[in-house]
Amino acid sequence: MHRTDTTCRPLTLGAILLTLALGLTGLLGASAAQAKSAAKAQVSFTARGSVEQVDVTGAQPGATYDLLDRKGHKVLSQQAGDLGGIVYRDVKAGDGYRVRQAGEDAASPSFTVLPDRSAPPSTSIFGQTIPASGYGYLTTRDGTQLAIDVRLPSGPGPYPTLIEYAGYGYARPSSAESGISQIANLLGYAVVDVNMRGTGCSGGAFDYFEPLQGLDGYDVIETVARQPWVLHNKVGMMGISYGGISQLFVAATQPPSLSAITPLSVIDNTQTTLYPGGILNSGFALSWAKDRVHDALPASPTGGQSWALDRINAGDETCKANQALHDQAVDLLKKIDANHFYVPSVADPLAPVTFVNKIKAPVFLACQFTDEQTGGHCPELADRFTGTKQKWFTFTNGTHIDSLDPATFNRWFDFLELYVAQRKPSLSPAIKALAPVVFQTAMGIPGLTLPDDPIQAQPDYASALAAFQAQPQVRILFDNGAGGSTPGAPVAGFEQSFPRFPLPGTKARSWYLGAGGTLNDRTPPKKVGGSDQFTWDQAARPATDFTGNTGSGTNGLWTATPPYQWAQSPAGKALSYVTAPLSSTTTVVGPGALRAWIKPSTPTLDLQVTVSEVRPDGKETYVQSGWLRGTGRKLDKHKSTTLEPVPSLTQRDDKPFPTDRFSQVDVPLYYQGHVYRAGSRIRVTIQAPGGDQPVWAFGGAQPQGTATVVLAYAHHMRSRLTLPVVPGISVPTPLPPCPGLRGEPCRDYQALVNQPAATTRAGKGRAARGSSDDLWRRSALRRGPGRPRRAGHEARDHQRALAAVQVALGREHVADPGRRHRGERGIGVRGHGLRVALRQDASHGATHPSWVRLPAGPSAVGREQLHGVAGRVLDEHLVAADALHDLAAEGRAAGPQPLHLAGEVGDLELEAVPAARLGPAAAGQHLAAAALPAGRAEQQAQAVPGEHREARRGVHVDGEAEQVAVEGDRGVDVVDDVADAGAGHGAHLRASSPCRWTRSFASLRMRAPPGGGRSGRR
Repeated sequence: MHRTDTTCRPLTLGAILLTLALGLTGLLGASAAQAKSAAKAQVSFTARGSVEQVDVTGAQPGATYDLLDRKGHKVLSQQAGDLGGIVYRDVKAGDGYRVRQAGEDAASPSFTVLPDRSAPPSTSIFGQTIPASGYGYLTTRDGTQLAIDVRLPSGPGPYPTLIEYAGYGYARPSSAESGISQIANLLGYAVVDVNMRGTGCSGGAFDYFEPLQGLDGYDVIETVARQPWVLHNKVGMMGISYGGISQLFVAATQPPSLSAITPLSVIDNTQTTLYPGGILNSGFALSWAKDRVHDALPASPTGGQSWALDRINAGDETCKANQALHDQAVDLLKKIDANHFYVPSVADPLAPVTFVNKIKAPVFLACQFTDEQTGGHCPELADRFTGTKQKWFTFTNGTHIDSLDPATFNRWFDFLELYVAQRKPSLSPAIKALAPVVFQTAMGIPGLTLPDDPIQAQPDYASALAAFQAQPQVRILFDNGAGGSTPGAPVAGFEQSFPRFPLPGTKARSWYLGAGGTLNDRTPPKKVGGSDQFTWDQAARPATDFTGNTGSGTNGLWTATPPYQWAQSPAGKALSYVTAPLSSTTTVVGPGALRAWIKPSTPTLDLQVTVSEVRPDGKETYVQSGWLRGTGRKLDKHKSTTLEPVPSLTQRDDKPFPTDRFSQVDVPLYYQGHVYRAGSRIRVTIQAPGGDQPVWAFGGAQPQGTATVVLAYAHHMRSRLTLPVVPGISVPTPLPPCPGLRGEPCRDYQALVNQPAATTRAGKGRAARGSSDDLWRRSALRRGPGRPRRAGHEARDHQRALAAVQVALGREHVADPGRRHRGERGIGVRGHGLRVALRQDASHGATHPSWVRLPAGPSAVGREQLHGVAGRVLDEHLVAADALHDLAAEGRAAGPQPLHLAGEVGDLELEAVPAARLGPAAAGQHLAAAALPAGRAEQQAQAVPGEHREARRGVHVDGEAEQVAVEGDRGVDVVDDVADAGAGHGAHLRASSPCRWTRSFASLRMRAPPGGGRSGRR
């Protein structure tokens, strides 16, 4: 500001002193400002905010630096890496943050930490210009530079454009590592290949699918879409495997300029590939993680991606500077080891199945039931894409590369043309002529051509779009490998399409394990049972069934007939059960499970279950496997169904096996899509993990060494195989060649004779005294109602029941005289929080268990003890073990809750009674359950209004009417084996409410509908 009054005035002494004082103050203020400025200037490092992170570069290697909040309080401290970089993670969003070297006064300028939100604070970054062709860098919202390479097709632009995004060397100028951009270029698409942060020449630090990677993808989409050479200013995404999985994470952030995604050969959940059934996949998954750790290191002769080092040596200063934070990558191997239990806060953000409902863009997804890398769990995603109606899925047997087989390739191309290029799909003769070369390069199989495509035959774009959208959403390519002139070529034997997945009409069909290695349609008869045993030994077979080239090279895994080495199980090292020849062709699509009652000699035991087809020609074809960490066998009741049991795998639920009694285990099978021809037999094999997969291995399976495993099968311990059978599918083709089916090894069938469990009287066929079979034979309860009893047997029955409980619980208990109640008399058994009473049934003269007192507190009776009591003392007519377990869980939370078991076989009642009384339950506080008929493939229940009803909620029964599931807020899993428990005794279930375990509904009644109900998932 300039003075305008120049008149001279004399200065008084006071004015002079005041002037001097003000001048001194000004000098002091200027000096302080200069000092502060100098202090700032002395900070040699740079700090900036990211999304819930803070990055520091240029720090002194090894020195400690503090992150300060806006009030100057220390939030975090961390040492700088060898390249002077620091990444502070899990920082709360906000402004005013600074960084200061420990012990120093100077701090960085303040900065803002961004929240985890899709849209950035400013869209100005989307206006940046990136190369119109070739290599370059794209800047994200936090200033990180990502390496990219723009690969253009021939001809003039603008071009329909696709993004390929992963941690592989996608931006490598010579060609994308493990990418498919060359195929897209041939089809007329521009492709922007992007290296994720912390890899190659991209800046930042790597972490496996952290939220920041998805937001980087958002920024890439929005920036590329605004480039002048991009058609429609919209972009799609493409990629296979890693480049397919990344699309799910990016699309969930909902970038406005994303036109469509095409994920191929992907996972549904990191856990189902890394920890199948809770067992570490020490083969492919762990090796893949080690590769990611190596590739995320700073580029050098010993680490990082080699192409980045080449660029640095050639003078790329940006690539060199971007290495500064690479040594701050998260240690994936340490992270894997720290999360071998399921931790929702860690695992769920890495599981696409938990967030694909957020995706709004059109989706084309393809994957394989027998994918040797990502695993056969991808179809789990299909019904979770609820955010878009434009979605199509192709599933088949096959290897990792088969998401690009000729039939799938056509549909993938049609989808891209319609939703990204927005033009009629049409492959030129020149492109069709190149197809054999492309397929031979990718799969090592000559002579493959593209089939005719009805969408491409449409006259214009509108007609093609209408025809594509009219297709059912789900296509299954059956018998992939059997449809061409060359066995094993990626051509399906036939295909079927369906409106949704799981496929409509899917029914859970069970086969029960029995004597002589049989699998039977019917439940084991009463008084019939047995047990087999095997030696658990991982060394009995090779770790994998394939060695050699795992790609398209000579004798490679992706070729027509790979040289599988699928080893037979040695005698005594596995158990095998086989059905009788199937009377009709049976099509199975979806997940399944093996329920087994086992007693191991060790408290830790991991299991593998394999399902195969024993063909009429004496061959055996592999179909699918499942795995289970035995200590994690407790199911998550909120997620599990009959066809898809889901172990909780949490540390809280991890319990060792009891070695003195049988325990129920449910081994989930991965998805399959297989046709078992008439005359074939279905085989299930139980053994130590390993030997049935090409690249998955389980080096850390438990126990170390060997163990003896006994498996029981009886009317009260129904070990069974349950598969998702889809009726009504026409199968027009004969038995496939062997070998021939892709991803499904085939070998000569060799029967495996099961070894019966050890008995005290060899050769007599009698169970050891005190075993479950002997207990069943000796128990008076086996007589059941309707069998008259001789006078004087009642006391002996009581004593036998008491002995039964002692055997079941594996410890001594004290009997007391019990007490009479409403004409009931019996004995009580105390110990382990369990009390069992018997009542005299006047109508039949039989003694039955009348009630069970459920315990409270952490030392409550466990599931195995309840199983033992339910199976051996309470009798299978009265209640199945799962019902007791569920009610016991409620008892743990609410204190002791006696159960009253009353009624006749076929019309049974479980009543929750106030702890103070054992009489009939108060009105509205009981759960009544009656048996359902055996052999019914499906039943359906309907909600019935009740006096205290909160909301009308439907229930349904999955499978053979064996499990009641509540849609919406889960109530109770009412007797998982209710159908078996009362075979042939009518169909009736009622729950009157409001019970603690029924919660959201007041009254349910289940009855068999005329035509069968709908099977579905909770």
